[in-house]
Amino acid sequence: MNTTPAHEGPRRRAIALRIVLGSVAVLGIGAAATSAAWVDDVFFGATATASSFDLQGAPLGAAANCAAVAEGAWEDIAGGTETTSTDYVDITTTALGAIAPDETYTVPFCLRNAGTIGGDIVVTEVTVSGDLVDEGYLADADADATLASPTIGASNATVQGTLTIETPDTWDDGAFGLDATIVIQVTGTSD
Repeated sequence: MNTTPAHEGPRRRAIALRIVLGSVAVLGIGAAATSAAWVDDVFFGATATASSFDLQGAPLGAAANCAAVAEGAWEDIAGGTETTSTDYVDITTTALGAIAPDETYTVPFCLRNAGTIGGDIVVTEVTVSGDLVDEGYLADADADATLASPTIGASNATVQGTLTIETPDTWDDGAFGLDATIVIQVTGTSD
């Protein structure tokens, strides 16, 4: 016959089960807390710089082409307050110092983009002012400018332009010694 009370057998088993489960839980947490893993990081960074678009001008002068124009001849005009007809790259030639009626004069000039991005370029305006205009001998329609390309590259790329002046055949001796200023406006837009 069994002398153990009926309620002690299941109770003992429950206590034993709790002890076993508690031990497993403690061992499991301990094992998880002590397991080692390698951890490594990699960081990436970059520097960003805004692009630039910087049109400059120079007379062609005696250079064979615009790429051969001396470094010191390039001017950066029309920034800030330099937007009036008195601020321009001077492309005056000897021939323009003695213009006569019924003649065509061509004056080459150069553009350079000292920026880091290319763009489109266009002659937006050619204006003529001065005594020859005031006295009716010359007008805006008598002067024109063209560019060899409608685009310009970056990093000191160059484009040649040409100013053309056609003097009317109606001049008389009243034009002797009168002056005119021709200003070409070239506008560039970056890509």
